[in-house]
Amino acid sequence: AEDSARQALTMRRALYGNEHVEVAESLATLAGIIAEHARSTSWDYSGAEELARNALAMRRRLVPIDDDGTVEITGHLADVLNFAGKHAEAADLYSQIRGILLGLHGPDHPALFEATNSYCLMLQQFKDFPANTQLRDEIERLRLDNLAARQKRFGPDHPALAYDFDN
Repeated sequence: AEDSARQALTMRRALYGNEHVEVAESLATLAGIIAEHARSTSWDYSGAEELARNALAMRRRLVPIDDDGTVEITGHLADVLNFAGKHAEAADLYSQIRGILLGLHGPDHPALFEATNSYCLMLQQFKDFPANTQLRDEIERLRLDNLAARQKRFGPDHPALAYDFDN
């Protein structure tokens, strides 16, 4: 997968130049693949992190408004940081993603549901999670709000609710 992602990046650079949203997306995809590989082999995450940061910086230069593309690339960086153990920075990015999605789509959009679940799972990575009552309460509140919004959107018996009950 990494070779294919590198080939796609090379092709997009040849087609669009070095500064283009398509190139930023390829950088972010490659960063995610490298991070997954690093996660499974205990490699260093710095290469993936640099690619993801560059992808997000390029995206923000080229598209100065927050949109779904910005959310996607920010998510790649947040995932890389999470894998690398930089949980506080990753949590900040997941929180930003939630804010962007809320502004773009409102409180009952499926992308916001997914982002909220990712954010809650991220918060559980903090070392003090088991002893931090305030953090556990915040996660519980977010999950209950998320479940209520999903029920409102899909109805009480929809399979999309099962994910909330599993987490």
